[in-house]
Amino acid sequence: MDAVLGCGDCPPCPGFKGRGTCPTEEVLSASCLLHDGTGIQSSHLFVINNRLKALTEDEGREDTFMKHLFTMLLTLVAATASAQDFEVDDICYNILSEDDRTVEVTESPYGYMDNVVIPAEVTYDGSTYSVTTIGLDAFAFCSALTSVEMPKVTTIGVEAFYYCEALTSVEMPEVTTIGEYAFGCCSALTSVSMPEVTTIGGYAFVECSALTSVSMPSVTTIGDNAFSDCLDLKSVSMPSVMTIGDYAFFWCGNLTSVEMPKATTIGESAFSNCHALTSVSMPEATTIGEYAFDGCSALTSVDIPASVTMIGDYAFDGCSSLTSVYCHWDEPLECDPWFTDEVTANATLYVPTGSIDAYDSVYPWSEFINIEEKDYSGISDTPQPEMTVKVIDGVITVE
Repeated sequence: MDAVLGCGDCPPCPGFKGRGTCPTEEVLSASCLLHDGTGIQSSHLFVINNRLKALTEDEGREDTFMKHLFTMLLTLVAATASAQDFEVDDICYNILSEDDRTVEVTESPYGYMDNVVIPAEVTYDGSTYSVTTIGLDAFAFCSALTSVEMPKVTTIGVEAFYYCEALTSVEMPEVTTIGEYAFGCCSALTSVSMPEVTTIGGYAFVECSALTSVSMPSVTTIGDNAFSDCLDLKSVSMPSVMTIGDYAFFWCGNLTSVEMPKATTIGESAFSNCHALTSVSMPEATTIGEYAFDGCSALTSVDIPASVTMIGDYAFDGCSSLTSVYCHWDEPLECDPWFTDEVTANATLYVPTGSIDAYDSVYPWSEFINIEEKDYSGISDTPQPEMTVKVIDGVITVE
């Protein structure tokens, strides 16, 4: 077998095709050991390199690095040893369960291109199987793939569409789970609708630089870095989301507003460097992670509900345009969100009626020059003298 050179100072290795980021020496060495007879593809090695590179950069994770490296390579060996069970109409499948008659779409030795329509069922050797899953790396690096329809698929596996640079649209009406890196680096993908998805894995849409809008009405969990570096993302609908992972929307520079009515956990740097973000709604939040809104320089107002029990350090660092901060605790929370001197000097801090003295004695709220009390009961003064508001048996009546 002819050796194919790595890049830079990396040693030559027949298992790496020189695609993308230069692999680490550990990746190359391990792949050389395992390459003969395993059929490990260059796309696999590129994905492995990207996923493991971060581990080598974090102190105290060197042991984890090698453990993950060989676990992943051995997993790929097992996967590629039986690359497909059968092929029908140019789509390759693996049998998931003979008892349940279910299969997954898997990699094709020839790749996939143009528009691919995945059938709800497929018949092979006298048996009919339901197509439920898009498997690991099934369409990864299919540079000519433009669109995919999957009417009955429920699960999209890890790296299923990774680096499909020409993919512009995806229809997934019954998908409930999207795995890690599933659509990572799909740079032509412009919009995604996922009506039944409940879980989005880490890095699922990382660097989808053309993505402009995302609708996810059923999603409850968004993994780490799920939409990070989606530079054109402007609109996000996530009414059911409860957990937002670390760096989930990191550096989404065109995102203007975020409503997350059920979110309880907002991870570290979740919206960091979203420079166009002007408003945030998080009425059920309990945890706001470190650097959560760091660098959101266009954010003008923030409303912190009484349910919040933890605000991480630097959560609002760099939010230089804040003019209003609303806090709902009767007893102020001690924390260090790092409001700038400009904000504490010019913005107004609104606190519950009767609690101004408490806020005046607790950092960082005591740093605000302008503190006003506000009635958060939900019913303000009536707008006109002739109107009256009555509450009878729990019913509010306006006369």
